[in-house]
Amino acid sequence: TTYIFRGNLFWTISQQGQTLGHPRSITNVWGIPSPIDTVFTRCNCKGQTYFFKDQDYWRFQNGVMDSGYPQNIAAGFSGLNGKVTAALSVAAFNNRPETVYFFKRGGVYQKYVYQKSTCPQERIQSHAYQVVRHRYRRHTVVVIQKPN
Repeated sequence: TTYIFRGNLFWTISQQGQTLGHPRSITNVWGIPSPIDTVFTRCNCKGQTYFFKDQDYWRFQNGVMDSGYPQNIAAGFSGLNGKVTAALSVAAFNNRPETVYFFKRGGVYQKYVYQKSTCPQERIQSHAYQVVRHRYRRHTVVVIQKPN
């Protein structure tokens, strides 16, 4: 199942690309104030999904919020700073550890690298980068895929 988020709503999409039902409220279903800033699912950690809004984040496991959330982004993702507008989770492969790229306004992104073979939030390093390219105004839609 894939979810597409925009504004205060999200859509559920089947593996065949068909919309399942009507748009639903992020706040009513997930219990998070909306609109959210971004969301991503860890590739190598049993589908833990992280929602970001302002300075807080929420963690879900199989669609259920873990206890003790929300937490402060700076405390849970040390080294990550500034408003996050999008995230891309990249799976570990061979000797490359699992990595999440956090994108921010102004062409800046921050790379967050998890320790190899760990599910808890432990990182090796976090770095900020500036990307200089021709910029085109776009509307961002966040997509996460829930494992079956």
